Amino acid sequence: MKWLVKQIFYIGIVCLQVVCGIMVFPISHYVRAEETSNPVLNIQQAEECDIVFLLDISGSMKKTDQNKISIDIMKMMTDICSMGNNCVGFVGYNDTIAYSYPLTDVTKKEKRNALKKYMENVEFKGETDIGLGLNKAVSMLSKRKNKNHLPVICMLSDGETDLANSNTGRTEEQSQEDVEKSIATAKKNNIKIYTIGLNNQFSEIVDYLQTISKQTKGQSYAATSPFQLLEIINGVMANYQASALVNQTTELANGKIQQFKLKLPHCSMGKYRVVVLSSSRIETSGILEENEKIKKIGNSKYYTIYEIDRPENKEITLYYKTKKGATVSINTQGLYEFVGNFEMKTKMNTGESTEFTFWFKDGQNGENLSSQSEFQDLECNFYAIHVDTKTEVQLSSKKNKKGYTVGFIPNKEGEYYFLMKYKGSLGEGFYKSGIYEIKNKRPQIVDELQNCLCIHRNKQYDLNKLFESKIDKDLTYSIKTEEGNCITVKIDEDILKIQTEQLGTQKISIFAETEKDKYQIDWTIYVGTFWEIYQEYIIAIAIGSLVGVTVLIYILLYVIQKRRRRKALTKKFNGSFIGYFTDVKSANDLPAMEWKLENYPGVGVTLHTLLKEVKVRDYFLGAERIWIYPYDESKITIVHNLHGSIFLGNKLVEKNMPVHLCDGDVIYICFEENGAEIELHYRNIGGLRNGRELG
Repeated sequence: MKWLVKQIFYIGIVCLQVVCGIMVFPISHYVRAEETSNPVLNIQQAEECDIVFLLDISGSMKKTDQNKISIDIMKMMTDICSMGNNCVGFVGYNDTIAYSYPLTDVTKKEKRNALKKYMENVEFKGETDIGLGLNKAVSMLSKRKNKNHLPVICMLSDGETDLANSNTGRTEEQSQEDVEKSIATAKKNNIKIYTIGLNNQFSEIVDYLQTISKQTKGQSYAATSPFQLLEIINGVMANYQASALVNQTTELANGKIQQFKLKLPHCSMGKYRVVVLSSSRIETSGILEENEKIKKIGNSKYYTIYEIDRPENKEITLYYKTKKGATVSINTQGLYEFVGNFEMKTKMNTGESTEFTFWFKDGQNGENLSSQSEFQDLECNFYAIHVDTKTEVQLSSKKNKKGYTVGFIPNKEGEYYFLMKYKGSLGEGFYKSGIYEIKNKRPQIVDELQNCLCIHRNKQYDLNKLFESKIDKDLTYSIKTEEGNCITVKIDEDILKIQTEQLGTQKISIFAETEKDKYQIDWTIYVGTFWEIYQEYIIAIAIGSLVGVTVLIYILLYVIQKRRRRKALTKKFNGSFIGYFTDVKSANDLPAMEWKLENYPGVGVTLHTLLKEVKVRDYFLGAERIWIYPYDESKITIVHNLHGSIFLGNKLVEKNMPVHLCDGDVIYICFEENGAEIELHYRNIGGLRNGRELG
């Protein structure tokens, strides 16, 4: 029975798959129109920036940043910014503007070193006037010469404005007014302010700085130690740099010279930088494989930067020594000569699904590099940005050996550009497309045209939905039919009405016109019998019904079987067996045994199991084919499939025929294969004896 149920179930599954196949059989015909071409848009890899590092140098920073690591990190980021066409300025404030360095072209080594040397003179002292410092930084960027550079402020503070002990005469209210004026000026000049709260514990300064950055579309961060600033400032700069720092390892120093092996990439790369940053003074560092391509371009107490010109695909060994227990971070930055390439349709309308492709190519020879392992390992994300609203939408993309296929459905007209951000062993960076104009969706034919119609039936279509439009233009509809008598058609208040008259095929054309444009559907209609048109559905319904009935039968059988099993589990053994054994071959009698049947599960037990417990099973081969079940409180049932003979009293018990035992009944079992016999006496005090109720 179980086998039959399983077979029925499997047949039902197969039938269900057949039904699914029939249901998706193409019955309808759809009409679409598409215009495509593939221009290559202009690419901009990195933004050119004017960056001002705004640092709180009040006396509290002596405890927050005892070793002035924040100064070294700003110096280090100044070196990092030299890889792009960026300008860097510096403002250090307490309750005065203690330090101010104008925007400087850091691509020039002499100017960059002069700025870094100026930062070294910073001392932490005085009170805190955030409004004064912020006003100075915003003013510096508002008056910058090159308006094509993106203005950015990276502000670091460990506390709110505090002028209680200041001798400047300014009040905290005046400082707050300057903060509000600075934010207004920053918004007017598109200056983004990134704030970093540096503190050993959570405090109100984090929330206060967040309100400043949020209003200028910047971001706010919290650092619990100066050493954590590297990751934060690098994350800020990754939005503007052609290539940001990538951490290779962070480890604890052992106080001795340590080595780290670094594999250099070789993938259209112009320069490669290795940056070593330590929380304690670096005593010595270098690269064992010295040659003319490797040079030191920047260093201070806590960092060293090496630059490798056009690296080859090989391994170098970096070594360093610093104080035991110091944290050492090794990072890399690459300046690659590959570029990104976008390719997409020349025209796009709102609501229309479109795809564009992106791939990496060599900046010199234009060769597609996307299939190389370095590019296959990159994490790439694509975005569409609306120029006016700045709305950013992440797009779905699919990677292949030739690059990426990206899908986009614009829901708003206007100018867009596309952005690709990548991150991986090559570093971090982005590519930006040129401006792309998207217009409102023109009238477009939708998927509602059915090729096959049943004879003597009416069919109606709403032409306003058939030519779906999201523009406010009236459409005028008309119809042209070829010769034939299969159908009659007419338009009644923008409703297309079709009446099928006789079997056959006929063509019609439907037109939708505006003052400037005309759209057309060419439609071939086949008129057939009910069976011809709907036979797939009829077969599908029939098979589906068969599957449903099959599944229903299976469920019904399963429920019945489960109920029977549950009922069997409620029965329990009562009474006991007393067994007497005889080994005919040896003429030896085994001692009598007794089994308390209530010790066994109600689902039943084999004689083999009983004999196994008294360790005499080897004498009685075939005992596993004798089953004992509880029948009710006063009876048990025995059934067998044994080659030997079984007697209830003097009556032979046939194979597979259950017999019930009452109190006092005796079963005789003869195992012919090994010449052994068993005599089993059933005892159930208080039950039935030979059909009589016992007192």
